[in-house]
Amino acid sequence: MLTGTEITELLSGVIHEKTQVGPYWVDLTVSEVHRYTKRGQLDFGGSEYATAQSKALHPHKRSKDDKYGWWQLHQGLYLVVYNESLSNLKAGQAAQISPHPRLLQAGAYHASSAVVAEEKFASVLHVCKAGCAIKENSRVSRLQVWSCE
Repeated sequence: MLTGTEITELLSGVIHEKTQVGPYWVDLTVSEVHRYTKRGQLDFGGSEYATAQSKALHPHKRSKDDKYGWWQLHQGLYLVVYNESLSNLKAGQAAQISPHPRLLQAGAYHASSAVVAEEKFASVLHVCKAGCAIKENSRVSRLQVWSCE
């Protein structure tokens, strides 16, 4: 397992390294939250495949002096896009995103998922019946990387 410091070498877009880097992970921060607006579709062969469409939600400041706004999310599914991108994953390395423990305690979660090197990655966020407020740039997920060699 790579250390948090080693993982930062594979990432771009880290907001505040001192806060985000743990012993064996890097916390990922939310850049955008989208609401799904149109269904996607998939078939066996892929010729009829279409991605689900979504619309970016705008965060709202609680007071005029706030530097960052909040997304007030109701029960449902949302797409969370991260500030960070994984661009330098090497051959023989495997990465996984999992929900931040505080995200779970706030009434939301996303599935853990394997990731590959790409410009941006995202997670489908499930929000409980009571809803959840998420502030811009908050830490919502954790990235861990293993060397498989």
